[in-house]
Amino acid sequence: MHVIWDFGIYPYEWSKTLVQPIYKGHAKPRLDPASYRGIYLTCTTTKLLEGILNERLVDFATKHDTLTPFQFGSKKGQQNHDAIYSLLDTIRNNQQLHNPPTYCAFIDFSTAYLSVHRTRPTNMLNYAQI
Repeated sequence: MHVIWDFGIYPYEWSKTLVQPIYKGHAKPRLDPASYRGIYLTCTTTKLLEGILNERLVDFATKHDTLTPFQFGSKKGQQNHDAIYSLLDTIRNNQQLHNPPTYCAFIDFSTAYLSVHRTRPTNMLNYAQI
């Protein structure tokens, strides 16, 4: 673990993942890749490291107050669907007060990960600051 914290390098074997596609159902076309959800099976040591990093990041963000009130999924005790309730409340409030309309955008990131640069060397990662 010392190498990971000091140099940001972890064993290549830990980065390997087995992807198991799971059919979403609901009469979706079975030949369409979008009809499947990828379940990623990773090394248990990697999961342990992810848990440690997540705890450190959450502790850092809490200690330094870096999260805004609108980052629901990143805070303990709040979930992503809380953002939907907040949006609905804002829309209702604006309607009752006859304020200008509320504008929002919904972005589908489900295929965004196809463009992620995956060939970057792992030795460029630096977790020492966390």
